Amino acid sequence: VGNDVLLQAIRQSIIPNRTFLSMFNQFNVSDFYNAFDFFARGIINITPEISRFDDIIPNRIMTDVKFKDFTIKLLKAADFNITEIHVEKTPVPMAMPIPNIGGFKTERDALFFVHKGNNGGGSIEFLKESLGTKKITILANHLYPALSRPSILIVDELESSLHPELTELIIKCFLDETINPHNSQLIFSSHETTLLNLNLLRRDEINFVYKDEDTCSTFIRSLKEFHARKGENIEKAYLAGRYSTSPEVKEQLLAGAGDEE
Repeated sequence: VGNDVLLQAIRQSIIPNRTFLSMFNQFNVSDFYNAFDFFARGIINITPEISRFDDIIPNRIMTDVKFKDFTIKLLKAADFNITEIHVEKTPVPMAMPIPNIGGFKTERDALFFVHKGNNGGGSIEFLKESLGTKKITILANHLYPALSRPSILIVDELESSLHPELTELIIKCFLDETINPHNSQLIFSSHETTLLNLNLLRRDEINFVYKDEDTCSTFIRSLKEFHARKGENIEKAYLAGRYSTSPEVKEQLLAGAGDEE
């Protein structure tokens, strides 16, 4: 089939309100498969996992030596004093029936992190770790594959439960070619103003999200559009309202809200 005939067939097959790649298998075009594979495997969105802080099933981290090593290195780099990860049998708080088998499961495999300090240490179960430790561990679960192949990692509110320096550490993983040899990309949203640092990010890498007062629509503007100077303190200018994207807090509207009737 000639290119013109194929393109015409593709145009006629496009359905309104349906993504183009969702119908790629109707045409035997190798480029379609490559594009579909990129979107299916190359884009990693970890918002749900980060929000729930679910327990981590030990199988993968304990069977993949490189992944386990990466996780421990990231936890060490984050200064959590964690030197090892192992699995222990722990009681199930409320014994639950085993699916398709019956009976009640009274034990489960759980991850434990070994903490070591100058005067000793001990092991703590993952579920009992701090939110910051959990967040770094869950991030490692997605950072490892993202940095192992060309990928785009998307994270909503990257800074939640993290110290600002740890948020910066995650960003630097993508900026360091020895850690990110495949040039994977990180796209994230954040309310952490300390990241508005031109020594960390370029002007074209910083975007502000704001809401139009008339339509309530959301818009994105690049810092580059504001012609910020190279040595300018972007964080200070943002907090001062220069970019018109910080919220206009109206504390006075709460006056009397706590009064009893």
